[in-house]
Amino acid sequence: MSRSIKSADDRTFPIALYDLDVDDYGLSVYEFRAYMRIVRRASGGRSLCTESLENMAQACQMSRPTMVRAIRTLIQCGMIRREAKAGETSTYVLCDKSEWAPGKPEIHPLGKPEIREVDHTFTTPGKPQNHHLVNQRSTKNTNKNTQKNTREESVVESPTAIIAKPHTPQGEQDAVSIAVAIFPTLGIWQQEIISNGDINHLALWRKACEDWRENRYSLRNITGLIDSYYRREKQHNRDKEYYNGQNQQHRPIRESHNERAARESLELIRQLRQEG
Repeated sequence: MSRSIKSADDRTFPIALYDLDVDDYGLSVYEFRAYMRIVRRASGGRSLCTESLENMAQACQMSRPTMVRAIRTLIQCGMIRREAKAGETSTYVLCDKSEWAPGKPEIHPLGKPEIREVDHTFTTPGKPQNHHLVNQRSTKNTNKNTQKNTREESVVESPTAIIAKPHTPQGEQDAVSIAVAIFPTLGIWQQEIISNGDINHLALWRKACEDWRENRYSLRNITGLIDSYYRREKQHNRDKEYYNGQNQQHRPIRESHNERAARESLELIRQLRQEG
């Protein structure tokens, strides 16, 4: 249904009129566009639309699957019905307003009307149900992220974060404090094993020595500590090679990683002492 209205310059413009209940029914933009297309193409005074889906989709500037879904929703809402005929294009019939809009429709949370023959056992009649927003982030295993966060939390922020055992030599306590101050972002120092004067990961001490010269730290206690560790590590390496080679041919003793790190640390400390 349309009528003409005259503007200020006496030109005539057609204005399409439609029922306000259609606008208030809560249809989506695609469903509303499809319904208005069927209303427009209805002819013969019988509220029939015989236009093909392809033509309607093209006229409404939407894909055919979108048009099919929109028409299916309109049929479920009782606003139209489809009459299929063998060998002919389906006919869409506009239903009487009293069939789908007897009063104000019940609008569900998505803005669409309540569809007939839907089980509302778990919903409150006449009240919209609240839907919580779903986080669109990936739900894949976050174990790696958890481990990463754990490592970041274990980072030492200050030298006071490490408390040496009471029986730990004073030189070792100073060494730990120096190492933490130099490498505050290395979480390895929080997990450092400090027991009976033994320190693991001795290779890191060599890196620490490079900064001791600049900060004028005393090397007296540190030298004795690394020297003692070097002797114990060397003896441990010899014993291990001996027991492993009892039933094998004699082979030269190889220097272990910790033994080499201790030896290089001692050489660097002696060099720093000579320069100092």
